[in-house]
Amino acid sequence: TTIGFCVLSNLDETNYIEYGIRDPGIDVFYPLGELLPGEICVLRLSRNLLEEYTGVGTGTTSPGNYFWMKANTAACVVQVLAFER
Repeated sequence: TTIGFCVLSNLDETNYIEYGIRDPGIDVFYPLGELLPGEICVLRLSRNLLEEYTGVGTGTTSPGNYFWMKANTAACVVQVLAFER
């Protein structure tokens, strides 16, 4: 299948969340964006999501990269809807 887009909804009324890529091989989180309390966003995801590129580009070092979310101060409920192309 080919990755399409996702809808992220921060269902928390107080805290914001950050989303991005986490590289567990070096235990590093690369924030890309954030969702404020109650906010919704639609992202068209790259067909190369989580791929790595060495020598050029902005790839990371682990083959087990994750799309990751991190809450600001307390646990948040986030709804993620993901669709194929």
